[in-house]
Amino acid sequence: MRRRRTFVVAVVAVLALDNVLVNLVLPRPAYVPARLVTLVAVVVLARRAGFTTADLGLDDGTPLPGMIVATVVAGILLGGVLLPAFDSFYRDQRAAHADAWDMGYQVLVRIPLGTALAEEVAFRGVLFGMFGGGRRAAVASSVLFGMWHILPAREIAEVNAGLAGSRAGITITMAVISTTAIGVGFCALRQKGRSVMSPAIVHATSNSLAFLVAWSRFH
Repeated sequence: MRRRRTFVVAVVAVLALDNVLVNLVLPRPAYVPARLVTLVAVVVLARRAGFTTADLGLDDGTPLPGMIVATVVAGILLGGVLLPAFDSFYRDQRAAHADAWDMGYQVLVRIPLGTALAEEVAFRGVLFGMFGGGRRAAVASSVLFGMWHILPAREIAEVNAGLAGSRAGITITMAVISTTAIGVGFCALRQKGRSVMSPAIVHATSNSLAFLVAWSRFH
């Protein structure tokens, strides 16, 4: 038991280091390679601790729950485009200066691999499994997932027109609370689909589609 706890601490430390390096130190082109290295590192640590691929949500499951939820999320995102009240929230400056090639890279590579896959394996796969699965594991891994978004949230108010003027502390708090809640939902999907594939599908679909919609507002 003590040995496993040591590996849990090691995994959290690796994720914390990744978070600092990716958000504060490394150049943007290093995002995907850095995240994939982290993904491999946390999986190796978990396997060395004695957890099986089934424990980590890496066995074959069914993507159906994720596909259903992703369809609903896509409908909501696209439906919001038709509502003028939400227009400012779709104007994310991070998409304003992206050309077609960069948009394709973001939507097809950076977000699906560097964000969705890496985060789902780390939080809904490795940490959820190492915490023992179940409700407590869902809460613990989701709280860490919320804290994971503290550094990225610092720039949200600066690049999103809908949040312009918001205080950094409020924006960060909202980001932590919302991503913690989303993490719990993703854990439920992980259990329903018996793998990280279901939450990864929803994660990739929502983030990529949001970027694509934002890009379309400027081009």
